Amino acid sequence: HLTTDVGPVIDEKALAALNDHKKFMETHGQLLFACEENVHFSKGHFFAPHLYQIDSLSVLPREVFGPVVHIIRYRAKQLDQVIDQINSAGYGLTLGVHSRISTVCERVARRAKVGNVYVNRNMIGAVVGVQPFGGRGLSGTGPKAGGPDYLLQLMTAPQKREQVTDGPDLTRNLQGQPLTPPGEAHQAWADLKKDDRLRVLQLALSSLAEEDSHFSEPALESALAQLESGLSWANTSLWENMALPGPTGENNTLSHESRGLVALHMEGQEGFDDWLQALYINLLCGNTLCLTLSEDEAHRARQQFCLEGLVSSGLPQSV
Repeated sequence: HLTTDVGPVIDEKALAALNDHKKFMETHGQLLFACEENVHFSKGHFFAPHLYQIDSLSVLPREVFGPVVHIIRYRAKQLDQVIDQINSAGYGLTLGVHSRISTVCERVARRAKVGNVYVNRNMIGAVVGVQPFGGRGLSGTGPKAGGPDYLLQLMTAPQKREQVTDGPDLTRNLQGQPLTPPGEAHQAWADLKKDDRLRVLQLALSSLAEEDSHFSEPALESALAQLESGLSWANTSLWENMALPGPTGENNTLSHESRGLVALHMEGQEGFDDWLQALYINLLCGNTLCLTLSEDEAHRARQQFCLEGLVSSGLPQSV
């Protein structure tokens, strides 16, 4: 119908969630406005737009995916606290900033952990190749659709994974000593300048190149060649902001940030080169790692040696 401005939500479950939220807000927020429901569309999953005012983002226990707007008032000096609340929510699909002050826009875009940041513009309708779209945290788990990195993700055949019944202990290092919680470790490591992280990795790489007891010469040359190639690619390709095409008067920029805690597991007997490259590139990108070591004694000894070399070169144990 041409008179319809807001279409239906996707299914009955989504409509029930929105109706439950409507009841929740009767005691947790102030209703400012609600559109009248159209009686002619009783057969579809329609939810009329609602506008609420709430005191804090903590009022919302989860994402509300529908035509519902929540208003929170705050003073300018509280902006960083608001960004911290957004980041702690765990969701990070899109964020819009409207301000005439460019430093405010840059500050929010830099600190907010979301997939897409829109500055002084519409927040919906991302265009393929112009605004690659994808969230972070609970709002996304992979690369951005419609971006230069997307096609590669569709070219890897799925592999059968063994079921892991007992997860690794994330609270202790290889010697059983207590570790800094992963969140704190990640933040400290990610906050370092990329060149500072690279120096640690290059120092460890030089010690690895001098090793002759854990590797045969061909195996070491192969591992080092692949590792140096991967590090060179990551160092030049992942840290340069990419200008994307767009209409006149509009800037579209794609950048990469660290992911957080990443699990790294080597399957079989032939995956050491890939494991080593993934180890170094993830660390260069500012990630922290949860590692499983090979059951094969020779591979395990190599892995242990590589990890000890990283720690002796300045990598914090907690990372």
